[in-house]
Amino acid sequence: DPAAHATLYECLDTLTLLLAPYTPFVADAMHQHLRHTDESVHLANWPRVDTGALDPDLEAEIASARAVVSLGLAARNDARLKVRQPLHRAIVLLPEGLRLSDAVVAEVADALNVRTLEAVDTLEGLLDYSVHPNFRTLGPKVGKRMPALKAHLATADGATVRRALEDHGEYRVDLDGETLVLDRDDIEVRAASHEEFALAQEDGIAVALDTTLDDALRREGVARDLVRALNDLRKATGLEIADRITLTLRADGPVAAAIAEHGATIAGEVLATGWELEEAPAAEADGWHLLTLDDGAAAARITKA
Repeated sequence: DPAAHATLYECLDTLTLLLAPYTPFVADAMHQHLRHTDESVHLANWPRVDTGALDPDLEAEIASARAVVSLGLAARNDARLKVRQPLHRAIVLLPEGLRLSDAVVAEVADALNVRTLEAVDTLEGLLDYSVHPNFRTLGPKVGKRMPALKAHLATADGATVRRALEDHGEYRVDLDGETLVLDRDDIEVRAASHEEFALAQEDGIAVALDTTLDDALRREGVARDLVRALNDLRKATGLEIADRITLTLRADGPVAAAIAEHGATIAGEVLATGWELEEAPAAEADGWHLLTLDDGAAAARITKA
């Protein structure tokens, strides 16, 4: 990507100028290699800020995007789902007034390895709420009716109780023909992510990952895991980054199904000019390398093209 390379060059070139007073020799070497010159960095002008290039709105958007990615990865970690495993969707709640452009949404979805990124205005439906009595304050207020109140709160709709406390500062309970008025000191509403979602939230931003996996997602996850293992194998066998290879894979069951469906993608990711699948149990053999995956195993034979 020429634009990405140009951006990287500008960042590194500017960095050498900034580092020059602190690491003079390293900065000089970097400067001369980057600019293909014999002139010392210490003869160059100090960089000036280009105020015309500043874009506060873009900076704020990218800061929000980075926060979303960080929370999404934290949610994955909590759910023990590796980033290599694709997911159907991530649901994102941003503070009022913040929105992500389509281009940034695509980058965030790619970083989180989700197929879609959905923006919502509330976490309603993504959280399960439970209501817990505060016996210290409720004891003098309800007395002998405490067991009945405890039973009622255990079956109460936590979301309804939370809304009542937020909107009115109190929650009313009809118990034995009498209405009890409970406030925030009397009850605590605790939130937990819904069983189908992994949730992380901080500073008004929340990310909920749909953790439901189907067979198609599992096969794609196996394919991505295989790409990781094959690239590790390339490095272990001494291949250069740009070396092309021919690839033969041996697997059975779900791993074979994943290879059959995503073979072209796997080949492209590992720079294979051709690939072949043999449906047989994976095992170490002469010329074959056994690859242990998260959900199975495959054997690979690679040769430099």
